[in-house]
Amino acid sequence: MKKSIFIFASAILAVTAFVSCNKENAIDSPKPIKVNVSTEIPTDPQTKVSIVEAGSQFSLNWEGTESFVVCNSSNTNGSKKDNTFSISSHTGTNAVFTGTLPSVTGSTTNYMAAFNWVSSTASNCRAEIPGTQAYSAGGALATNCLLVARTDDATVGTLNTLSFKTMNAFMKFSLKKGSAAAGSSNTYTKMYVQNIKVETIADGEAIAGRYGFAKTGTWDSAYAETIDAEKKSVVTLNCVTGALTNGVELDPSTATDFYVAIAFGTYTKGLRVTISVKNESGDYGEYVRTISNGSSYNVDRNTLIAMPAVVVNPDDVSVDTYTLIDNFSNLTTGEYIMCAVKDGYQAFTGTLTSYQCVTETVTYTPATKSLDFNNAVTVTLTSTGTANQYKISWERSSTTYYLKSSRNDRLAEDSNAANAEGWTASAGTSSGIFLTGSVNSGVIKSATSASSRYIRSYSSTNTIEVGVVFFKKD
Repeated sequence: MKKSIFIFASAILAVTAFVSCNKENAIDSPKPIKVNVSTEIPTDPQTKVSIVEAGSQFSLNWEGTESFVVCNSSNTNGSKKDNTFSISSHTGTNAVFTGTLPSVTGSTTNYMAAFNWVSSTASNCRAEIPGTQAYSAGGALATNCLLVARTDDATVGTLNTLSFKTMNAFMKFSLKKGSAAAGSSNTYTKMYVQNIKVETIADGEAIAGRYGFAKTGTWDSAYAETIDAEKKSVVTLNCVTGALTNGVELDPSTATDFYVAIAFGTYTKGLRVTISVKNESGDYGEYVRTISNGSSYNVDRNTLIAMPAVVVNPDDVSVDTYTLIDNFSNLTTGEYIMCAVKDGYQAFTGTLTSYQCVTETVTYTPATKSLDFNNAVTVTLTSTGTANQYKISWERSSTTYYLKSSRNDRLAEDSNAANAEGWTASAGTSSGIFLTGSVNSGVIKSATSASSRYIRSYSSTNTIEVGVVFFKKD
């Protein structure tokens, strides 16, 4: 397969393939802004794209570690392994991307490229806005952005131009340290932001998750599909990350900026923002505000919604803590959050699709033992009387379901307790806990090579080495 080379630059270079990020941004407040692309020497290997604001300029600055995936309209080919394009060199505003185009039968095709790419179907390219995002002092956003491009009627094996569009919006929160709200007992000599949650007030609406983009016809004005199993009603910006073991400290006189990527569209009852903080003694508080509470709130594609600077005056809250159980010998009967180990932790949400457990990304902070989740379900482990063997059950819509296998590579649920299966816990080959069924001998493991539904059952000959883990509320 032919390799193509892409250039991020401020002008088209003769004979060289060119990629531009042709994004005209609008800002809700206070004035219109324009997006320009530039690349910088990477300051942190984990940093991808950063926001830089100066006057009316709002830039997504490439830092040298970006990559995207290319698929096509002729077939469903396009895997992260085979068709990923990465920066091979960059100087100033120029960056060279190299990679291999997917194989195509025919003379022309539509090529489609995406950051946070997930999969390619016959009609759509799928990518995602993550429900859990990480704070960066520089506003790192590449792992949060949903950038997509499409070139139509391209000669097979040739891709000369891609114009990326930002298929999400950004929210900016500028926060200053305040004092505890009236009636609160906490005091704040220091105030550290633990996380910021932005959630839909109306039930069932998605603010993040997995979206499809049409390979033919109009693709850039609306999402072609929203994958129900991957919908996120809450976006969480995790601020306890890396060297920020206490979170991001707020200053009483200078505002600290936080950026969150969200889906564009209409939120029928507005949004709720919860800022969780901690003081120097380890006491927790929350500061909650709403945006267009109860009224329809429209968010346009590729906009920065700059909220007015606010002073955080939190109410006292108690925070649940969880203990990680990743050794089968520490597992007992009781209630848990069950997770696969993949890109952090992926928690079971209480439903199954395609004989696999639907999961969501959750964040665990060992220093504070906090587990941040949206839709994770509590599962109950009940002993069968055999050593290390348990029934696994949970509730959904007031009905108790039991996890069972329909064959060794398929999971199922059953509301009849008499059909409950026993799952024997043992050590994962490399880490985690394997769960082997008593009926069909299927083994529950972490689907480490999958792109969704990370808790799955495999035959006993499968070579995946990572098991699942459990979090027990203290």
